[in-house]
Amino acid sequence: MDLPVEIVEEILTRCAKDTLTHTARVNAAFCVLSERLLYADLRLHTAGDTCMMNLRTCLRTLSEDPTKAAHVKTFDICTFGTLEEGDVDCLLAVLLKMGNLKHLSLDIECFHASILARSIAKALKKAKFSLNSLRIPSSIKCDMWITSQQELKTVVIFYDNDIWELDTANLSLLRARSATSKSPGKDFFLVKSRRGWPSDLIALPSLTDSAHDWNVKDMTRFFAYSQFISVFYLFMNGLSDHQRHLDICNQVSTSFSEIQTVVVIVEDGELDQIMEGITGIISLFSKLTYLRLRWWEGLRHKTCASTVQEHIQAEKWISQSKTLQSVIFPDMTIVYRCG
Repeated sequence: MDLPVEIVEEILTRCAKDTLTHTARVNAAFCVLSERLLYADLRLHTAGDTCMMNLRTCLRTLSEDPTKAAHVKTFDICTFGTLEEGDVDCLLAVLLKMGNLKHLSLDIECFHASILARSIAKALKKAKFSLNSLRIPSSIKCDMWITSQQELKTVVIFYDNDIWELDTANLSLLRARSATSKSPGKDFFLVKSRRGWPSDLIALPSLTDSAHDWNVKDMTRFFAYSQFISVFYLFMNGLSDHQRHLDICNQVSTSFSEIQTVVVIVEDGELDQIMEGITGIISLFSKLTYLRLRWWEGLRHKTCASTVQEHIQAEKWISQSKTLQSVIFPDMTIVYRCG
């Protein structure tokens, strides 16, 4: 007795990829359905020769069969080996054929990464897909293309240098382009590395759209080494929704349990407006040791009264947390835990 398609699909979604591959080969009736599930989520990581062969085989299959490429919803490729010219051509061709792609993650660590990055940037501009989330290295320069993506909500950009301080000019440009894009409600996450490992997570929440829901999968799908993230930057605006900031921090604290330092960056002079929001943020991080407050640009001239008020607030934060050891204010005033 034939089963309804819905039931068959439910059964196949619970099968391993080996089972789906076998089903697609031996059962013509379920071939299309099996292939759709098999190719929907592709994660190609090259940690050895066998993995590199699998990557080449998969890219060649997708480039030769547009139907299979159209099934791909999530494409995650991380290559540490040398891509041959044919591999690069296949990768670029595949990007152009993935018309239904929603989640794209690219990590290219090879000696010709800069050349490949330029080629990928050009391919993205010609691609037909409309993404929901994107993870790319900073070497792929496609800011204008990112802002043109109307359904894109989460952007994660990895920086491979060891610079501690943020590049204010680049971040200002990124925020400006996000605010004026076709879909301004984008949340940007930048990741900086130290000694070759990701360590700093920088969140630039959308300042123009607080309506779209947060999905924890957007935070976890792009981080293979979440345990290395120990520093979290959050850009806050006194006029934006405080609940939105709490939602972000709640999901960040859940996804990155080793965060010990939180840096809250606010618009100049808006610290008083977000004090309550910071109180809620502190309670979310179980291993929080250092809290630093910074202005977006420059320092403000403070009075003795404001210094005293901030000192009292810092003592409250420390007393409410079991782990917080010190609070650093924008003028580098530091309040320590006593005893």
